[in-house]
Amino acid sequence: MHTGSLRCDLNVSLAPVVDDDDDGSPSVHAGNRYEMDGDGDAANKDNPFGKYLPPNTGNRVEVKNLNSVRQVILATEYEALRQTRLLQQGVTIPQETRTFNAPNGCTVTLRSKEDAIDYRFMPEPDVPPVILNRDSLAGKSLPELLGTLPELPEAAVSRLMIEYTLDEDSALVIVSDGTPAIGYFERAVRCAEAELQSSTTSDTVDTAPPKRSKVAPVVSKWLCNDLFGMVKKRQPSATASDPTGASGVDQQSTAFSIADSTVSPEQLGSLVSMILSNTISTRAGKNILSLMFDDNDTVGSAAKSLSPRDIADANGWKLITDKIVLRNICETVMRDPQNTKQLTQYRQGKMKKHRIVKYLLGKAMSESQGNAQPMLLEEILTDVLG
Repeated sequence: MHTGSLRCDLNVSLAPVVDDDDDGSPSVHAGNRYEMDGDGDAANKDNPFGKYLPPNTGNRVEVKNLNSVRQVILATEYEALRQTRLLQQGVTIPQETRTFNAPNGCTVTLRSKEDAIDYRFMPEPDVPPVILNRDSLAGKSLPELLGTLPELPEAAVSRLMIEYTLDEDSALVIVSDGTPAIGYFERAVRCAEAELQSSTTSDTVDTAPPKRSKVAPVVSKWLCNDLFGMVKKRQPSATASDPTGASGVDQQSTAFSIADSTVSPEQLGSLVSMILSNTISTRAGKNILSLMFDDNDTVGSAAKSLSPRDIADANGWKLITDKIVLRNICETVMRDPQNTKQLTQYRQGKMKKHRIVKYLLGKAMSESQGNAQPMLLEEILTDVLG
């Protein structure tokens, strides 16, 4: 349609709300607020599908030459609202042909058709009418059937943005992978929140667990930026293995999915909780994620059986948060003869103090092999310097 090769003629008519009786036949709902025009059934008498229409179905209005799916949607919505307003005012809907004014988003009259014969129908034997009732829907009503459908992408993006305070780009990346990624993300968030909630003062510097508004975006960042990147890099490329395309493999089938990840949602959630609780650094977190994801037989198989905490313990990657240990590190740096010049300049005020503090902080971090909790280390170093 968007290339101009196909156009659509739309027919819109309204009917009273109906319920299915026990025998499957339609009956007019008792709660209708208005009556349809009386000519509707007469107008449909020559319609070969008329027997399938609800009682008192109104006259048809044709909208000609729609050239995009969006125009079909907009024209349908406009006509439904326009005809509803007229019927509520007691105005009979005339049989007519209209056109859709795209800039204004409305339909306008082209010509009227006084007789039903102007609306001839040619039934297509290979396309039978679709009748939606309990018989054709395996004993389910239409609302029940709709309730079994998966969450639509637009609704999922909106829900993730509202419920988890994600930005639109992150929500779109997650939803683009479909139901598996949405479920993965939500399980990882629940795991991270549970671990943060149960963490004790011995494990963290700040004992108050972060709110969901802080946890979920961090999980999203690690999922979208890091884990998705690993999955994509691991996925074999059809063009690399078959550059000529002779095998007939559809390159679209090589699209990556979170379902291919070797890292479970619980592992990712636990990793994020350790980062948010200052148990490990972001750098250590990337190393742990890589080990958990790696499918190498000598490393990956062992790593995948361990939790992020086990891997951090085994490699000595947990941040040092013991104030006594951190103070000893700072005092060791200050006693180092190589730092005497900087200490003298700091005490004499010959240089900007923040530059010297930054220099000594780097030395202290190096002394801790990068495992000191940065904010706590800076606080203790400042106190030691006086």
